Amino acid sequence: MGPAAVGERRLFAPDVSISDGRGVCGPLAQVARQLGPCLLGEGAHGRGPGCVPITIKLLDVGEWLSLQVHPESVAARAECAASLEMTEAWVILDADAGSRVIHGLQRELDQAVLRAPDLAHSLGAYARFVAPQRGDVFFVPPGMVHALGPSLLVYEVAQHADVTYRLYDWGRSESLSRPLAIECGLVATDLSAVGGHTSPAPATTGSASMNELLLRSDAYDVRRVRIGDDELRLETGGGCQVITTVSGEVTVRTSCAQRTLGRHASALIPAATSEYRLGGAPGAVALLTIPR
Repeated sequence: MGPAAVGERRLFAPDVSISDGRGVCGPLAQVARQLGPCLLGEGAHGRGPGCVPITIKLLDVGEWLSLQVHPESVAARAECAASLEMTEAWVILDADAGSRVIHGLQRELDQAVLRAPDLAHSLGAYARFVAPQRGDVFFVPPGMVHALGPSLLVYEVAQHADVTYRLYDWGRSESLSRPLAIECGLVATDLSAVGGHTSPAPATTGSASMNELLLRSDAYDVRRVRIGDDELRLETGGGCQVITTVSGEVTVRTSCAQRTLGRHASALIPAATSEYRLGGAPGAVALLTIPR
C-alpha cells in the first residue's frame, strides 16, 4: 500500500506564499521577518522574527491517516530539544455516512499491543471511535492518541511544532519520512487526556449576520461567521486573523483594500489592521482563526 490518500492544502504556514497585491510577496515566514510585528502581531514576533505560531490546512482524507500522538513540551524537550507543545483542532466540513475518527483511548494501549501485526483488529477495544458530522469541532490536546478516517473534509488548525509520534500506519511501509516511534509515543501518550468534541448548531438562515466562538484554546480561537444582510465589523486587537470561506462568497474590506473570497479561499488580516468588515452573499459562511 502506498502513502495515505489525502489531499492537503496549506492555508497558513511558514512556506505558504502570500501577497498583499502591492508588491510585498513571498513565503509567509519571510514576509513576517520583513514586516515585523505589524503582520502577525507582537505575540508571534516575540517568539522570534518570522515565527509562524500555527498552521491551518484543508484535508480531504481518502484513507485512514496514521494513528499518532503529539507530546507535551516537557516530554518533547526530553526527546527533541527543538520541539514545542502541539495541539490540534478539527472542524468537520463534510463527512460521508460511516466516516470515523479516533479521538483518544478507552483503555490503556500497551507496547505489546502496538507491536502486534493485527493492531487494526485490536483498535476497536482500545481506541475511542467517533462518527463525525458536518460542523463538528474536535480539540486534540498533547498526549491524546488520534487519527482521521476516510471520506472526510477537515479544516485543521495546529500549533506549529516539529514532533509527531506515529504509533500505527495501517500497514503502510515505514520510511524515513514516515517512521513509527512506538516507544516515544507510549511515553508521550496521556491516558487521562480529555479533548473537546462539540456539535454546534448549523449556521442559521436568518437575515442577521453572526459571529460565534467554536473553540478556544491557549494557542488560538476558532470562530464561525455567517454573512447576513448587514456587514460584520471586527477588530484584530493587535494580532493577525485568518479567514477562510466555507460556503458562498465573503468580501473582506479594510480601510485600504477589498477582496472577495470564494469557497475555500483564505485571507490574512494583518495585525496592523485595527478593524475590518465582512460582507458578501447572504448565507455565506466562513471560519476565522485567531492565533494568540
